[in-house]
Amino acid sequence: MSYNVSERMANRLEKARQLDELLKGMQKMHQHHSADIQSMRDQFALCLEIDQEFTDSEQLKKGTIKEREHMYMHDEKGLMKRLSSINRFLMGKRTLATSTVELAQKHIRIIRGANNSKKSKTEDKTNNTMLQTESDAKGKDSTEHTGGFGNKLLALQRLLTLLSKLGPTYTPGNELAKINSLQKLYVQLEKLNRAVVLAKRRYAKARLASKIEGKKLMYCCSDIKNLMASTYGYQSQEYKQIKSVRYT
Repeated sequence: MSYNVSERMANRLEKARQLDELLKGMQKMHQHHSADIQSMRDQFALCLEIDQEFTDSEQLKKGTIKEREHMYMHDEKGLMKRLSSINRFLMGKRTLATSTVELAQKHIRIIRGANNSKKSKTEDKTNNTMLQTESDAKGKDSTEHTGGFGNKLLALQRLLTLLSKLGPTYTPGNELAKINSLQKLYVQLEKLNRAVVLAKRRYAKARLASKIEGKKLMYCCSDIKNLMASTYGYQSQEYKQIKSVRYT
C-alpha cells in the first residue's frame, strides 16, 4: 500500500496554520477568552514546530542522498566511471600477479554492489565480514561505515591501498583513475556519506517525535472546536469558521 507521508504532513501543516490564523483573529475580538485561546495556540505552536522539523529533516535527507548518489553513480567524474578505467588497467597489465588482480576486482565488485553469481555472493559476504571487523577495529561509527554505502567506502579504501602498493607500475589511461584523484574523491564521498548518516538520524528522531505529537495536535484541534461551540454555540459564526477547517 502506497503511503505518502510527505503529502499528508504538508496537508496537515497547511490546515493547522489556517486554524491558528482563525484563532489569532478571534483572540483579538474576544479578549475575555484570550487566555484560553492563547493556551491552546501555545500547545498548537509546539506541535506545529515538531511537524515542521519532520518536513525539513525529510527534505534534508533526500537532498544529501541525492548529492551522494550523483557523485557516486551519475557524475561524469564520479566513482563508477573511474572503476571502469581501473578494471581495464588490471585486465591489460599482464605482469600483475593473478592474486592482486583478483583481490582488486573483489573490491571493485563490492563498490559497484554487483552480485552476479553464487561465488561472488559468497566472496562479497566474506569481504563484508572483513570490512565489519576492520571498521570495529578502527572504532568507526558502525551506522556510517558498515552496510550499504559504508561497505562500498571501506572497499574503496582497501582498493586504494592495494593500488598504492603497485607504485610506478600503476599507470591507468584515465587521469581521474590515478591515486591522488581517487583519494580526493574518497574524501568527498566520505564527507557526503557522513552528511547522509547525520540527516537520517535527524529524520528518524523527528519522525518519532511527530508520531507522538500528532495525536496531541488532533486533540488540541478538537479542544479548540469544543471551546468555540460551548462559548458561542454551534450556529455561531465563530464556530462555523473553525468547523470549516477539517484537520486530518
